[in-house]
Amino acid sequence: MKMRKLFAGIAAAATLLGGMALGAASAQADGTVVDSPATFTFTADKAEQLTNRQLSFYKIGDYVQYGTGTSAGYGVQTYAANKTQVDAALETALGTNYNKIGIDNLAKALADGQLDQSATTRPRNNPENTRKFADALAQQTGLSAVNPTPAFTVNGNSATVSLHAGIYLVVDNTDATAGVTKAVPMIVSSGEVKDGVLTNPTKGTTVNFKNSVVKEPSKTVSATSVSVGETLTYTLTGHVANPKPEAFVFHDIPSVGLTVKADSFSATVDGDSVVFANYFTTDFNSLPDYKGDGTNEFTVTVIPAKLAELAGKTIVVTYEAVVNSEAMGNDVSNKLVKNDGSHDTVTTKLFSFSFSKCDNDNNALAGAVFKLSVADNQTGMLPTVNGQEYGTTQTSGDNGNVTFSGLKAGTYTVTETQAPQGYMNTFLPSFTVTIDENGNVTFGKDAFGLVNTTAKTVKNVKNVTQLPLTGAAGTTLFTVVALLVAGAGVTVAVKSRQRTH
Repeated sequence: MKMRKLFAGIAAAATLLGGMALGAASAQADGTVVDSPATFTFTADKAEQLTNRQLSFYKIGDYVQYGTGTSAGYGVQTYAANKTQVDAALETALGTNYNKIGIDNLAKALADGQLDQSATTRPRNNPENTRKFADALAQQTGLSAVNPTPAFTVNGNSATVSLHAGIYLVVDNTDATAGVTKAVPMIVSSGEVKDGVLTNPTKGTTVNFKNSVVKEPSKTVSATSVSVGETLTYTLTGHVANPKPEAFVFHDIPSVGLTVKADSFSATVDGDSVVFANYFTTDFNSLPDYKGDGTNEFTVTVIPAKLAELAGKTIVVTYEAVVNSEAMGNDVSNKLVKNDGSHDTVTTKLFSFSFSKCDNDNNALAGAVFKLSVADNQTGMLPTVNGQEYGTTQTSGDNGNVTFSGLKAGTYTVTETQAPQGYMNTFLPSFTVTIDENGNVTFGKDAFGLVNTTAKTVKNVKNVTQLPLTGAAGTTLFTVVALLVAGAGVTVAVKSRQRTH
């Protein structure tokens, strides 16, 4: 709950008895400090915000009873053991007018409404006085804590502690974890107010525990498949806890085959673009040459001075990474470390396809050269390194195998550019290969019928008679013969002209 609710009762108490509450020693001497117990209840969104907390409780204000029975009234005075620290913190938060000698500065601040948080009476972008006071008080040395430390009893999403009635500073000494922030210092008070008068100083109070469960960060990637040489865009999304955490860091682990572009980082805060360098720093010390290895991480850290500004806001960081030649034959992935140490992993596929080169009797042929290309109407992307085609020319080995890899989904053209020794270069096949988004490969037919689209084999022939017949009429063979005849006709015509001349 807001500090306004916490202090409504004690501000009323401070003004109830006027000069007595503000520190007239003779008047306060006639009062009796209320030392009856009150129950303080803390609530949270999740149980882990309360469990295993190491807390310190510092009394900073007593309730003083004047009179008895129906004529009893109550005032406020600073708890004597911590008065020096309280006065110093009031000066830090409110100025020198609230660190005067001879008066009770806490009671005066309450009576003046200085510790009544109100968004309508102060600039929205400035810390409120109560928060400034709590933070300043927590920084004071020599504060006297309640001893022994009272039991903090957790029951699901709430916890209770029993303390003497009064006003307290509560400090969370628990180290922040990736999943739960450390609570900010809290000022809490017991009591009940009726018609502006504190009538029941021992009544328990319920406040929200001022820490947060950190939302899990997440990441996305711009493409599901990619060719070597292309650039991927990664997006990291996180939510800065409110109250502000002690730190906020993205831990990102790129895989083998990725080179992070260190100058490509940009960011938004709640959807608005910001200058990345004004809000974040990066650390690539574990990534030589910015290249991933699947184990080492780089970090993106919010600048500590910006945490208060970003508290409660969603930050989105984007950056680019180039798929390098080490990704040939492999997928590339990127892992973002989650709060529990597990990973949010995104994977981009790199596909390959293979076929076998053989003769007319299906014997493996070595030495056939093939070129991969992408026509204007095709959707593939050739692998590149430093702007040059990479791996787009392949030669069949002794087993006849030919493999093209490092490819995104799309359609490509494969053309045989050189037949093995002893085989005709006249009949070199050219055919399409289509890779779908799941990596399934479909081969197209060639003009000579040399590609077996089912068996994924590509033949060479030594003479025209070895060309396969396609269909009952042997269309391919007849086409080839026609081409040969046409070629012979051109040859005869050329020789005829030469004789004429």
